[in-house]
Amino acid sequence: MAETVRDFLVGIGYKIDGNSEQKFRNSVESATKAVVGLGVAVAAVTTAVTAAVTKIAAGFDDLYYASQRTKASAENIKSVGYAVSQLGGSYQGAVASIEAFALKMRSNPGYEAMARSIGVVTRQNGQLRDQTKIMEDIAKAAAKMPTHIAIQYLDSFGIDEATAKAMASGEYGKRQDELRAKYKAIGADQDKAAKTGMNLSNAWRSLGATAEAFGAKLMISLGP
Repeated sequence: MAETVRDFLVGIGYKIDGNSEQKFRNSVESATKAVVGLGVAVAAVTTAVTAAVTKIAAGFDDLYYASQRTKASAENIKSVGYAVSQLGGSYQGAVASIEAFALKMRSNPGYEAMARSIGVVTRQNGQLRDQTKIMEDIAKAAAKMPTHIAIQYLDSFGIDEATAKAMASGEYGKRQDELRAKYKAIGADQDKAAKTGMNLSNAWRSLGATAEAFGAKLMISLGP
């Protein structure tokens, strides 16, 4: 390295002594280490960001399909989960309740009749209302019943007690608005995010399937 540096400097007309050469060499080596270190740091940050985006996409992928199954908007599902988690329940429990309720409504029209029997409006202009809104009204109706009767109704509809209590709380709407305000301030549309997350997750799965196919071909070719 020292001879290479000396030859280069002499070749372009520099006159240096050993001390100057050493200082220059040390500077070059320090700069090289800094660049290499920066490259490692950038690679680490890129990997972390990619992992984070993939995880977020997977969450919105789940949200997209939950929305399709339940006929509830991604925004409403997300806001319900958030509000319930802030009021003694859990996001997972809320989403599970929404899924269970929607399944019952799809599988047996008797559940819609039962909801109407306790004063809940299930349709608007002939169309079934957003399932999360029907659930909220059922929770509020149940809150006025004796506990043992309310629990039986909630179990029948697939709604867990913690979710129902949160939905009947006076703070419930406020918590929902709180999450919606966060997304609005950032300028993020939850329904668009859910669809984008689904597309990105599908792309990752497709890429993984392609890599697996190449792996299988490589194994077949090299295995013997």
